[in-house]
Amino acid sequence: MATLSYAADLGLGQPMEHCMRQTVIALRLADLAGASAPEREATYYLGLMMNVYCHADAAEQARWFGDDISFKGAAFDTLDMSTAGSIAFLVRRLSSHGSGMARARRLATFPISGQKQMLSFLNTHSTLGSQFAERIGLGDAARDAIGQAYEQWDGKGQPGLLRGAEVCLPARLVHLASPVEVFGRRGVEAARTIARRHSGTEFDPAVVELRGFEPLTPSMRTRCATGLRYSPAERRTEYQGPAGGRGGVSR
Repeated sequence: MATLSYAADLGLGQPMEHCMRQTVIALRLADLAGASAPEREATYYLGLMMNVYCHADAAEQARWFGDDISFKGAAFDTLDMSTAGSIAFLVRRLSSHGSGMARARRLATFPISGQKQMLSFLNTHSTLGSQFAERIGLGDAARDAIGQAYEQWDGKGQPGLLRGAEVCLPARLVHLASPVEVFGRRGVEAARTIARRHSGTEFDPAVVELRGFEPLTPSMRTRCATGLRYSPAERRTEYQGPAGGRGGVSR
């Protein structure tokens, strides 16, 4: 799994161990959310395997955007952009390569067929990942989590069949942990800003409020190092939320 996650790091245009770090963050969130053992196992495998098939349609991505790895690496930045900024990002990428005629053709056809194709890529990634999980003997919880990897809290993810608490807890945890890992390299405040900006749309608001990406206290460092879990009382002590607790994560 570690080797596959390294390959996913390369395919995503991220530094090595990105997938490992997002898994650590997601497991920390799982601990704070009081996840069950099967949920924690599913979170672990999803964190490592979420992007292992990001190369499956690399040729198609390259036809649209040129350097597909660079595109995927930079795409995280759209989370910090306005709608106009995101459109400008796509226009720059679509017009980054080929003849003038080819660039004009891509710009004209992307709103019609390209956007739909991009969304289908996410379905392909999660479907192949779920099938692979079944072949290697992972449990139902892990397979379901991988199949729901790109669903969103507001129901506007892919394939868009689930919303809110219908999305399994491991998928909600890793969906937040991935961009948090990327922006966290720019500082905790950057990660906090992205999480809060998309809380209630992409991310489960209750998971955002767990603040599992905040700096570790000494006792939390010990628990991360030893794999110890929190009791509900200990979670309330370590993380005292605005309303006096963290019991709001839907299960």
